[in-house]
Amino acid sequence: MISVAILGAGPAGLISAISAAEAAGSRKISASIVVFEKNPNPGRKLLITGSGQCNLTNNSNESADTSEGSSAIEDLEKFLTHYGSREQARFLKTAFYAFTNRDTVNFFQRLGVPLTEREDGKVFPASFHAADILTALIQRCYDLKVEILCSAPISLIEFHDNEFSLQTGKSATRVFQKIIIAVGGCTYPATGSSGDGYLLAEKLGHSIVSPKPALSGISVLHHKLSSLSGISLENIDMTLWRAGKKILSASGDMLITHTGFSGPVVVNNSRAIQNGDEIVFDFSHQGENFLKTLQEQAQINGNSHIATLVQKCGIPKRVANRILEINQIDGTEKCAEITKKNLRIINEACTAWKHTVASSGKNTSAMVTAGGVSTKEIHPGTMQSRVIPGLFFAGEVLDIDGETGGYNLQAAFSTGMLAGKNAVL
Repeated sequence: MISVAILGAGPAGLISAISAAEAAGSRKISASIVVFEKNPNPGRKLLITGSGQCNLTNNSNESADTSEGSSAIEDLEKFLTHYGSREQARFLKTAFYAFTNRDTVNFFQRLGVPLTEREDGKVFPASFHAADILTALIQRCYDLKVEILCSAPISLIEFHDNEFSLQTGKSATRVFQKIIIAVGGCTYPATGSSGDGYLLAEKLGHSIVSPKPALSGISVLHHKLSSLSGISLENIDMTLWRAGKKILSASGDMLITHTGFSGPVVVNNSRAIQNGDEIVFDFSHQGENFLKTLQEQAQINGNSHIATLVQKCGIPKRVANRILEINQIDGTEKCAEITKKNLRIINEACTAWKHTVASSGKNTSAMVTAGGVSTKEIHPGTMQSRVIPGLFFAGEVLDIDGETGGYNLQAAFSTGMLAGKNAVL
């Protein structure tokens, strides 16, 4: 009999258990598979994903015609661009080929969970209740005779004579031939993701890439748009600067918050943002052409108010009014009377709105963790440790993080499937 311990009853851990049990069954291997969860119940963080709706994967890059195979490869390449770095994409490639986003959809449909896909490709349970996904995973584990032990934190793992001794609580010890660490990262610690996996991995000889919050909004110093909290702006251009050097450029939707900015363009790039960086937004969609547009429209609409002019040039009404107010420009003044100086001020405000970052995210609120167990020490074809044989990793505990839109759960499912299957070889 082969014995496998899985640490963590989140999406990566539960699907690892299912994969291991199914693989053992198909090979007619006798296996004991036990999931250890430190919380009183499994899947606490899974239940809050997607604001409780559980965006479990993304199908936006899937081609309608995959008959010749090449389009499927192209779709996977596009899918991989939604992760934090090229190194992460290379590491995940084998796992994603082994268990694709389409496989995820089919998997949950086979478990009896109706799914729905939005126009943007985000896939949810049809009920929009994360509990449906969790219930299906737990039920499949029970059907496969997987043992799930809750309120069972692992305090120590020791490896000797090709076996792992796990200490649960203060004294109880159990021995297993294989271990899968899938305890998540260190964000949202209230759900149990408090960085335990990093300590266990380090003690077993693994290197940890410094964890930091990812998929988080930012707060800024002297936030002049705080009164516009709740306003969303579409397809905003954002640039990030550090010590006078451009770090990145990105475009996407943006949300103004009480303390700063959020929305996909900020959240998906938050892993690169540091406190003290300068963040610059172009609200105009026109860049350097915006001043010319202002000048032309001012001449054409001489009797219109300046506030109306700014709105006609593509700036939302409340944003336009606030920009004029901040810069002490009378929005009721007619365009025919506007000075060149004020046109330049409006142009600068609309195309290069600058703020200094006060905080780029907190562990208590960020959706996922960037950093974790170094993927250089993990075999991408099996998720097995290159340091200790029989030790596997899956999910967010690894140094992998994706954009919003189901990409992080897909990484958990794909790496978990691969880890579980190979743990019973």
